[in-house]
Amino acid sequence: MIRIETTRFGTLDIPEATVIEFPGGLVGFPSETRFAFLQGEGEGEIAHLQSLLTPAVALPVVDGALFGPTYPRPGATDLAGAAGLSDGNVAVLVTLASGGAAGGLVANLLAPIVVDLTSRKAAQVVLDPRLYRTATAVSIAVGKGAIKENQPPVAAHPAPHAP
Repeated sequence: MIRIETTRFGTLDIPEATVIEFPGGLVGFPSETRFAFLQGEGEGEIAHLQSLLTPAVALPVVDGALFGPTYPRPGATDLAGAAGLSDGNVAVLVTLASGGAAGGLVANLLAPIVVDLTSRKAAQVVLDPRLYRTATAVSIAVGKGAIKENQPPVAAHPAPHAP
């Protein structure tokens, strides 16, 4: 069991077997390589990737499948293979952020996170910037398992549910 004092969620006890490893770190966080996946209550909720190395780093994420059956392009299994992960049992996560002065939430559809659910290894991949943006405005129907995109992405393959 890993015990961590976080700035957002207080003290957490994380089973070692549930840790998600990012061997290459994340874009903007190259030294952040170990995270706990903290699931929200109910389907469609925002989850968090809580760093186990830096208590103040917790990234809000949602299941990429909530962006429709065609996100991302290329598909989740292709992205996993290209990232050196198993392409069998994978999930795609999309990070969220505040929309800044405009308010609301934005989703980083350009750089999703692909998680191998078997090995618990993950990688952030960068997609085609002609198709996706780092700040796509979204509205989340909390608890209803749906996301309404204010600027719909272009995409092609389904993604499995998040870990």
